[in-house]
Amino acid sequence: DHDPDIFKELALVNTEYDTVQQCITNLKYALDLYEMSDEMDDLENQINDITTKSNLAIRIYEKYSFNKQFSKPEDKLNVIVSINAGSGGTEAEDWVGMLLRMYCRWAVNNNHEIEMVYDLPSSEASAGFKKVEFIISGRVVFGNLKYENGVHRLIRKSPFDKKIMIPTVWLGSLPSQTESLAT
Repeated sequence: DHDPDIFKELALVNTEYDTVQQCITNLKYALDLYEMSDEMDDLENQINDITTKSNLAIRIYEKYSFNKQFSKPEDKLNVIVSINAGSGGTEAEDWVGMLLRMYCRWAVNNNHEIEMVYDLPSSEASAGFKKVEFIISGRVVFGNLKYENGVHRLIRKSPFDKKIMIPTVWLGSLPSQTESLAT
């Protein structure tokens, strides 16, 4: 019948087209405001509106350009993230919780889906987790997170025992075998 890859490519082209259209629309609006600014009494508000629309177009273009660097097929895959507490005891478990919240916030801010697969809570009630695993689904998620692998360290004064600690966690990001439907 129909090759599903063609529909994925069509969706990608449509997304790119929509992004370019958003930039053009914002720039046209800013240009129209600029051309009308001679006729307007409230020049300061006009300048603010022009600046806002121009900056929005720039941000859309920068995000579009950033995502274009992810050209490898695996970059479009979803990602499985595993974060494990290393040395540092309660501090490391708290650090796992902080990283989990950070990645969840990043995913939400970038319109990605998050699915918790596994979590092993800390034995300390106020700390985070010994281990968490979750899947982030969305456009070029693995491309964005593939270099997050490795040991992550946090240097801070401990809220648990007032010493300066350097807890470590190990973070692994692996491509999921399913490609995002958002590509």
